[in-house]
Amino acid sequence: MKKYLIQILTVLFISVLITFGCTPEDDNGLNQTEKRIDTYDEFSGRITYHNEPVEAYDGSGKKASNNMTEFIYVANVTSPTIHGKRLSATGISIDGNKAYVSYHWNEGEADFAGAVEVIDIADPSQPVLIQGVYFTDTDLNELYVENNELYVVGGRSLSSSGYDPAVTSGGVVEVIELSGGLPTTNVQEASIPSYSGNSVFRDGDNLYCVSGNTGGGVFEVSLSPSNYLQVTESDYYNNSKFGVMGGSYYTFLETGSSPNLHIHNGNNFDPASKTVVPLASPTAPDDGKKVLSVDYPNQVAYVSSGSYGLHSYDLFTQSGTPVESFNTQGNGLLNGVDYDHNYVYAAKGSEGLYILDKDTLSKIMANFSFDGSANFVKSSVENVFIAHGKGGLRILAKEKETGAPDDPIETEPCSTLLGNIADLFPERENAMNNHPNLFAGGSTKNVVLDQSSEVYVQFVWEGAGKTNTFGYFTYPKNNPPTSMQDIQNLQKHVVFPNVTKTSDGGGLNQGDMVQLGNGAFPANTLIGFYLVVDGWSGGKMVSGSTTIYSLPQFNDNTTQQHLLFVENSCDDLTLTFEDLLLPHGDKDFNDIILVVKDNDQGLVNTKFDLTGVVHK
Repeated sequence: MKKYLIQILTVLFISVLITFGCTPEDDNGLNQTEKRIDTYDEFSGRITYHNEPVEAYDGSGKKASNNMTEFIYVANVTSPTIHGKRLSATGISIDGNKAYVSYHWNEGEADFAGAVEVIDIADPSQPVLIQGVYFTDTDLNELYVENNELYVVGGRSLSSSGYDPAVTSGGVVEVIELSGGLPTTNVQEASIPSYSGNSVFRDGDNLYCVSGNTGGGVFEVSLSPSNYLQVTESDYYNNSKFGVMGGSYYTFLETGSSPNLHIHNGNNFDPASKTVVPLASPTAPDDGKKVLSVDYPNQVAYVSSGSYGLHSYDLFTQSGTPVESFNTQGNGLLNGVDYDHNYVYAAKGSEGLYILDKDTLSKIMANFSFDGSANFVKSSVENVFIAHGKGGLRILAKEKETGAPDDPIETEPCSTLLGNIADLFPERENAMNNHPNLFAGGSTKNVVLDQSSEVYVQFVWEGAGKTNTFGYFTYPKNNPPTSMQDIQNLQKHVVFPNVTKTSDGGGLNQGDMVQLGNGAFPANTLIGFYLVVDGWSGGKMVSGSTTIYSLPQFNDNTTQQHLLFVENSCDDLTLTFEDLLLPHGDKDFNDIILVVKDNDQGLVNTKFDLTGVVHK
């Protein structure tokens, strides 16, 4: 297939200006020049500030007597206008202290215009519009930010673009260069099949563009210089709505009366080897906005299904039967969904935004209703953004999520433990040289139960430069995993979503203890551990940069990244990590310090098999 690529810097806009009768300055103060693409920074009267708590529910579907002060309505941002017409907010992407919002012209089929605006959210209670870029002939539907570039998909008038209608019906992907996080007019564009792009993300040197109810699908678009912005792989199917990346998976949503999840494993976009999971619940209407959000660390996919509500699906079992569902008796369509560590956010059209308990989707914690339709929702560290079409954007501030475990057991570590470990593993001294027996092939590196027992992990210290997620997995001692596929198939359980102490911006205090599982593990169970490096970001668990296992053969470079030993003065079974993948890092193996116990009373362990465990 021939690919069409054009480079746009400051292309003069001629015929469209005449067609739409646009004035040089729209009613929101946007100074529109005679260019197809231009930037602007005038936002007079566009943002209104509020300080209103969100209406709370008691969890049973009834309104509570008080408001939910954890969420505060802080700002309303009206939409920009182009061609004298107000645009509709469509998508939101977060990068650090900036939120990027896309807009399109939601009028007739022949009407095209769009914009991207940047909001400074350094102060979550006082968001500030700082810059925008408009397109006079292109709808912009959804966006993704990475590496000083902004990737946006949408639809463009064929009469303006000159694209071959045999190749595309108008779908495009735009690459906008950023300078200091702000959009420039250095824009490059390529066509993609179907009428309009619905979502986009980047992984490595490729974009993955989702497009079209008709003639669309998912398209891998290269960012490599040798075939820049060419489609290098295609997966065609109708009703292709949304795609997300996380862990080692790409997951895409196909909607309609027989919806599917299309899952590509190993960060490898290969239509021939993908897994297709038929979903039990249909979606409707076909032209509605449907969104997929995936909590990869917990292997849960949330699907907004329009009139059929919100459903969660288990990606570990890859069952198409919903695990949980949410809907109301109202007329609003479930258009969008996002989540953080504690909540799921459901954008339900005319009913506004529902804030749901993440552990029980049917449990409504709050409802934020307003004039307009909630079409898309995005959660960041300290804000929730709701796009509502021509009404623009509503912004909530929320308490900062630290990733602390729910209701940890408060304990006191052995008083001499931390000091002794500091002596054993001084900062920036190579533990591999100082303690070679901890790395020897015959030393025991995982916890084995000699008899049935409960198991606990106690947080002692953290000095890592990254925000990591810690968890565990189990298997029978005599049936270990033998391949990477085996280790990936083991059920993973999160212990500390963010292994960061309170003084470093996390939520862990020394001595915080968590029980593994809900009861006793049987004898001869092996308990292994894992660390998702950079696994906590934006107030929620993410896929991270790599995963470290206590089975070194499954780590990148097959390097040992943890130590397991009995600290002699306290008789504590101690677990430590080096979170930078070797051979990098300082190799002191004291970035994270934990203690593994068979009781929560501070007693000496008696139920672990300590054969082969080094004593220090």
